[in-house]
Amino acid sequence: MRVGVLVASYGAPRSLEEIASYFTHIRRGHPPSPEELDDLIRRYQTVGGTDRLLRETERQVFSLRRILSALLPSDDLPLVSAYRHAPPYLEDGVRELAAQGVQSILLLPLAPHYSPAHHVEYAERVRSAAEPLGLEVRVVEDYGTHPCLVAWWAEVVRGAWEDDGSYVLFTAHSLPVPPEDPYVRSLERLAAAVARTAEIPEGRYRLAFQSAGRPGLPWIGPDVGEVLPEVARRARRVLVAPIGFVSEHLEVAYDLDVEARAVAEEHGLAFHRLPLPGSSAAFVGMLAALVLEELREARAYAEDGRRSGREKV
Repeated sequence: MRVGVLVASYGAPRSLEEIASYFTHIRRGHPPSPEELDDLIRRYQTVGGTDRLLRETERQVFSLRRILSALLPSDDLPLVSAYRHAPPYLEDGVRELAAQGVQSILLLPLAPHYSPAHHVEYAERVRSAAEPLGLEVRVVEDYGTHPCLVAWWAEVVRGAWEDDGSYVLFTAHSLPVPPEDPYVRSLERLAAAVARTAEIPEGRYRLAFQSAGRPGLPWIGPDVGEVLPEVARRARRVLVAPIGFVSEHLEVAYDLDVEARAVAEEHGLAFHRLPLPGSSAAFVGMLAALVLEELREARAYAEDGRRSGREKV
């Protein structure tokens, strides 16, 4: 059975002119108001443009393809990228893999922390597009506490840590989910594991959320803006580690680097935002390991099925 890999990301507008259609897609057909659109354009202009997430995803896919080609020189493993809210859409990625002759798709969302509110749409849309084409779909669902991810963040945090007056604020995108949601639990486990590995003392770190959406929904908190004044009473310097993200984009470059920084400095708190995994060798190597493990499991499952069929005969 020929398998293809679909690397899925959230998406972003490629230009200022695409901002309206992009956010209309996110809001399921409800366009932003003129005031909201002006504010979004201002935010993107402030951080230097719109397409940094797309460019980073392309680098990740390029590096992942190179690693897998080196590790599987005799295999032809098609690999494409697609987006939840921007072209090429998830359905386009399915059709592209089908055109390359695959019988099974491995869906790899670039979102390590599983939540039904977030990941289910990826899987449902890919399966809905794949089923009429007769394609099977497997999904990499949760790798938020993968040892490689823990090690990467721990190294970054430890490298920036100063014993005298530092505090680590782990952040992630808020979702309208309850505190017991798998997404929240995964982030809590990752934050604790990173802090232990980096030898950050108890009481010198915590998890907060950011970039909550439109009002009226129960967005998980506490919000970064609410936490920073409290941190300022306990520390002189905050290290912001956006462990809920893997690539640079608006919610990091503006919501943290501009808005959160302003709150921190207003309260006399030195602000240092840590880098993201992006297309680093460690992160892309982890993605390759996830793909290889899923391929092994798929092939073992297929072999068990063939063996069972022979035994019945």
